[in-house]
Amino acid sequence: MALIFYTILLFIPVSFINGLPYSKPYDVKEFTSARIVGGKPAPDGFAPHMVALVVGDLFRILVCGGSIVSKSHVLTAAHCIEAVMIWDHGDIHATPELLPSLRGIVGTNEYTANLYKNQVMFSNYTIHPEYQPYTIKNDVGLLITTKNIRFNDKIGVIPLKRKWVDGGEKSYVAGWGTDENFVTPVHLQYLHITTLTDDECIAGVHQATELLGPAPHIDPAVEICALLTQGHGMCFVSSFTVG
Repeated sequence: MALIFYTILLFIPVSFINGLPYSKPYDVKEFTSARIVGGKPAPDGFAPHMVALVVGDLFRILVCGGSIVSKSHVLTAAHCIEAVMIWDHGDIHATPELLPSLRGIVGTNEYTANLYKNQVMFSNYTIHPEYQPYTIKNDVGLLITTKNIRFNDKIGVIPLKRKWVDGGEKSYVAGWGTDENFVTPVHLQYLHITTLTDDECIAGVHQATELLGPAPHIDPAVEICALLTQGHGMCFVSSFTVG
């Protein structure tokens, strides 16, 4: 894809992530059981761009992760925004509003932090006009904050990389994730990844679908692939992930 970040964004927990096992040099069957994602707790201030998107007043529920891209914009997945919309079933033409309890937790690795200074509210949103939920393409959107985010050593914008990303590039993913018991860790997790070429990605998905069944096609123009070590990844059959 023509534009990605130095850190590949991980919007988790994600229900629709297209993660499939990659069998090089392992046999694909080794990756079909549920396993712990395998991330490590992130050090304090490790990812100042990270935002935990939560809802709920009495009980806080983590919806997704996001990244600060400007003083007033948080980038996240389109399906994450859809999950926090209020639909007016009486008016099909009305623009859905965001849940009033939606807020972003910034400047901390703990999404349960209750300090007012760590909370960001949102007034509006925009979703990629070519978002395709059934094929998981262009799954990206922006949340617009009610006030400008104040930056410091633990709150900041994610660096952008504007060059083509090929295979073999080292990066990392960060997020709160879900382990094999469907438990979301309170502390931010991270792990290192290596990107794959388009051909490696397509070949890996093809082999995985022979075992696991059909999956959406790969579009190198809007997607990248990542390879991780065995037992590590961003989904339950993890090691090879498309996002």
